[in-house]
Amino acid sequence: MLQRAERGECVCGTAGFSKPVAHVKKRLTQFASTCFSPKFHGSSRRFSVPAALGQGICASGSALLRPLFCLLIALMPILLLAAPPVVMAQPVPGQIVVDPNYPAWFRYHGGGPFYMCGPGDPEGFLYRGIRNADGTRNGDQVSLINKMLGTGANCIYLMAIRSHGGDGDWTENPYIDSNLNSGLSDPILNQWETWFTMMDANGITIFFVFYDDDAKPFGRELPANGELRAAETVFIDTMVSRFKHHKHLIWCIAEEYIEGLSGARTVKVAQRIRAQDDRQHPIAIHQNESTSFDFNGSPYFDQFAVQ
Repeated sequence: MLQRAERGECVCGTAGFSKPVAHVKKRLTQFASTCFSPKFHGSSRRFSVPAALGQGICASGSALLRPLFCLLIALMPILLLAAPPVVMAQPVPGQIVVDPNYPAWFRYHGGGPFYMCGPGDPEGFLYRGIRNADGTRNGDQVSLINKMLGTGANCIYLMAIRSHGGDGDWTENPYIDSNLNSGLSDPILNQWETWFTMMDANGITIFFVFYDDDAKPFGRELPANGELRAAETVFIDTMVSRFKHHKHLIWCIAEEYIEGLSGARTVKVAQRIRAQDDRQHPIAIHQNESTSFDFNGSPYFDQFAVQ
């Protein structure tokens, strides 16, 4: 490859494609020249692509926009050669992941098995304390985290939305003025990040439940089109993008999900989380009762949560 570079050749990928730079420039010049000199075919303006670069005809359109479009097409090979390879995000070392060899179990990425043991309370961890004007809380969250240190307990079970039918009051959601129409609150999410960072640094798993039991901020059923409501996708995407960088994190759709979500909507929420989380954190679902898993065999769930 070094010798080919010294000869002035462009090398691209593993396919071994190469052309001398001068040859590429020549072809691009021919292509651009043809683009800026459109031929007329009946009442439509079109341009012909040189055969050496592939047969094709550009759609008719604005005389101003067509040359710009042609130039972009002409430069595409150079842009592709210069573009860095796309690197997909992966779990980071020490992150909790599904064990690829034994998917019924979790493990630390690049390490040993993960066993979770911790309190199932307080479910309202995120909303403890007096509510400040900006929605943040003046509570004992830091004290509770410190209390767990050195005990071996390694998770806190907490919920993002407890209003709208859940066990919390009307203020227990991360929206500005607790109003779903006002947008998500940065001060609230920033405070959560402070607590999550402290938990993560001390090996305490954030068992992040999106919806409390009976909470229906976006309704129970899917809309008629079978897709999540736009407001719900914003909520899910924001939670995932803000907190997916933590290593000790498990997503859980809902507590006692059947009380607030239909099965179809539950699957859609899990699909959305899976699509947005390129760090591949486990996704759980909590049921009301029984040891029969409602979503057995689904590729979107990794844990049958029991409290």
